[in-house]
Amino acid sequence: MPRRAPSHARSRNPTFLWQGTLILLPAIILCAVGLDSLRQDRALAEHQALERARTIARESLQRIVQGPLSATPLPDATLLMRASTGLDSPEDDPIWQAARAPVHRVSFFLDDAGRLVYPPPIPSLPLPQPLDPADLNAEQLALWEELEDRITTGLFSGANDPLLTAFVKTAPPSRFAAIAEYRGGMACLGDGQRQEAMTLFRAVSEGNELAEDGFPLPLFAGAQIVRQLALLPEAARKAAVDRFCARAIAQPTVLTNKALEWAGQYDRSDDAATRWKALAAMHDRARTVAAEGVGPFQSTPVEIAGETHFVISRAATGGHWVQVISRRDLAAAIEQIKQAQGIPEQFALEVALGPLDLLPRRAQPDGGEALATSTASLSGEGGDLPLTIRISLADPARYFADQRLRTLRFAALIGISALAVLIGFFSAWRAFRRQQRLSEMKTNFVSSVSHELRAPIASVRFMAEELEMGAAPSPDKLRNYHRFIVQECRRLSAVIENVLDFSRREQGRERFEFEASDLVRLLEETAGLMRTYGADRGVTIETEVRGEPDDVAADGRALQRLLVNLLDNAIKHSPEDGCVRTGLLFEPRRVLLWVEDDGPGIPREEQARIFDRFYRVGSELRRETQGVGLGLSIVKHIASVHGGTVHVRSEVGHGSRFTLELPFVRKSGMPLIES
Repeated sequence: MPRRAPSHARSRNPTFLWQGTLILLPAIILCAVGLDSLRQDRALAEHQALERARTIARESLQRIVQGPLSATPLPDATLLMRASTGLDSPEDDPIWQAARAPVHRVSFFLDDAGRLVYPPPIPSLPLPQPLDPADLNAEQLALWEELEDRITTGLFSGANDPLLTAFVKTAPPSRFAAIAEYRGGMACLGDGQRQEAMTLFRAVSEGNELAEDGFPLPLFAGAQIVRQLALLPEAARKAAVDRFCARAIAQPTVLTNKALEWAGQYDRSDDAATRWKALAAMHDRARTVAAEGVGPFQSTPVEIAGETHFVISRAATGGHWVQVISRRDLAAAIEQIKQAQGIPEQFALEVALGPLDLLPRRAQPDGGEALATSTASLSGEGGDLPLTIRISLADPARYFADQRLRTLRFAALIGISALAVLIGFFSAWRAFRRQQRLSEMKTNFVSSVSHELRAPIASVRFMAEELEMGAAPSPDKLRNYHRFIVQECRRLSAVIENVLDFSRREQGRERFEFEASDLVRLLEETAGLMRTYGADRGVTIETEVRGEPDDVAADGRALQRLLVNLLDNAIKHSPEDGCVRTGLLFEPRRVLLWVEDDGPGIPREEQARIFDRFYRVGSELRRETQGVGLGLSIVKHIASVHGGTVHVRSEVGHGSRFTLELPFVRKSGMPLIES
């Protein structure tokens, strides 16, 4: 039983496993770490967006609660009574203050029974209130009648008129005294006593009596004072207008707006009347809203004049304030807060009060949910009204643009690095495979050359030893010996020449000399040289020339080596009594040189490799034919040097045809091409 060779003696084919692992493993680890970092970078950007959204929601809720929805300081019932007696300016009015708050509010005060207290309700059209003489005693009645007659006849002398003074000293009912003073003032105006009239009107305006038609008498007296503003010092004119307008608003009637327009006609030096008219409009709006039945705090919005309003109540002594905020005004105030807060455009602020959206919810491009939500409850007598702040990304793609760009850059860097590693890996693998092929080619080359040299050397040595022994062979046998020695030496020379050509080409020492070459003569001479070799193997060589021959710029010796290699291969692979055909075809722009045999042919799958160095077709053919696998490689190289190509047409069992195509043809007498 044969012994098994020791492990160190067995040949081992080197593998690329460990080298490839050392190249790829660090790259795989770096790519994994880089991709994980990119994932964490995205998570960090999302976390930052979430924290920013929470901060915006918290700050927005605080600003809205402390701004548009904050509790406006409003007076209680006691202070309202003071306000109803007259205001120094419109800005002192609580309804004016609420309307000028961060968001416009319509405010009114209801008592505990739900009745309107402020602004004072406007009574219906008053009934006439005629004077009753029965309210006077005999002395007062006599003075009254005499005073009326004096005023009517134009004998009234003003505020110091004796009859008026005597009548007042009797302490008549205040209404009689006020009407007497007012009638006296009108009489003074008729007589041109304007200063006396102003004194009387001023006294009447400070009271609170009704005229005979049921309207407040101070309203008419104040109107007469405003009409005579030119008589007052400039500094007192504004105060007079303010007193008149304040009384008209504090004691409203159906004539209040007309009185304010009257004041506006005569007050040309200031905008006081304009501001009082604005306050009157606020009071009218408050009365209209109160008339809609809006009561204390309501947890649901109400519709007033076709517009949605929110109702907020504030408790006060003696009742409660009701404030009504329109959805439009509240949304505008919140939009201003949003602008002042400097919320980035990438974030969408959505505000809802109760069931209604103040800032509408925007459709999300990616259908994302809110990042942060803050809620506060506005509590009142009727329940809770929730205020909800919702923050979402209006444009996630734009917000994450920087992060995405950063991701793309690092991903591209990782991809380029991975690609570089893969290129290096495949380059190393190709170099490894090339080294393996070179090693295999070297082994095949040494084996082939050794085989090619051993056989002819052994034959020549055998015949030389036989001749050395002194035995005289017959003349025919001696002639055969000489022929055989010549044939084997030619064979050795061909092998050595191919090896030397290959060596010179690899070392870059190969030289070509281009000159005008007669290809027809070169074909005939080469075919003649190879006929003897062919005859020894029982193969004939036929030549053919077609077209119009002409000289070609080429290296004649190189082309002869090419043709010798093709003919040698054809002869070796041709059967006994076979024929090798070679020829030239001259065309206008190219020359075709071909060699054709009747050999076994070349399989289609191996035709692409027969021009590789040291490659030989099939192991069986390798044993039956001679050669080291350099001939066709040399043929291909010589063809490329001449700017031509060589291709094969072959089928198994039908022989092979090798064709050399030379593209450049030079006519006789043309200059030579030097290389």
